[in-house]
Amino acid sequence: MKKLTQFCLGLMLLPITAVAQNQPTMKDVLGKYFLVGTALNSHQIWTHDPKIVHAITDNFNSVVAENCMKGEIIHPEEDYYDWHDADQLVKFAEQHKMTVHGHCLIWHSQAPKWMFTDKEGKEVTREVLIDRMYHHITNVVKREARTERERPDRSLRHGALHQRVQGIRMEIQGHVGGFLGHRRFLGGHGEPLRHLSR
Repeated sequence: MKKLTQFCLGLMLLPITAVAQNQPTMKDVLGKYFLVGTALNSHQIWTHDPKIVHAITDNFNSVVAENCMKGEIIHPEEDYYDWHDADQLVKFAEQHKMTVHGHCLIWHSQAPKWMFTDKEGKEVTREVLIDRMYHHITNVVKREARTERERPDRSLRHGALHQRVQGIRMEIQGHVGGFLGHRRFLGGHGEPLRHLSR
């Protein structure tokens, strides 16, 4: 286990060492074939420290949110979304011509507490949970599609993400079905999620 940990740490430090020695980075070598990504935390996306910015942009061409797009951060209350950090992540990526890799829309860990319980703290019914998940997923994806489609002059373009949003109900149905298939909320594996095809 110790050797595996040392190997992983070595791989993580390799790109930064390469920059310090003026060697090609992983992004330089592999970036022309596929995305080389990293997770960014809130401090990193808001920083103006050139060393941090260069360490990220010199080594990676793709980013994903470490935490700012998880449910408990982006949707802390049922009727409130906090887009502050998520929008900054997208802005950071756009400024540095990086790809943003989408974040998990529903996660068992770091989900907002209100999603699974009612005001008395009791578990919600399957129907309520599906409805809450549907609205959460739809609103987050619509926001990301809007962000992806906006040009600097605020006009909209019809990008690939926008086109995917057109058929979102079927995709959500599949994702929610997979998530709930392992939970007691689904009456049986393979049961259709009729609530999502309204």
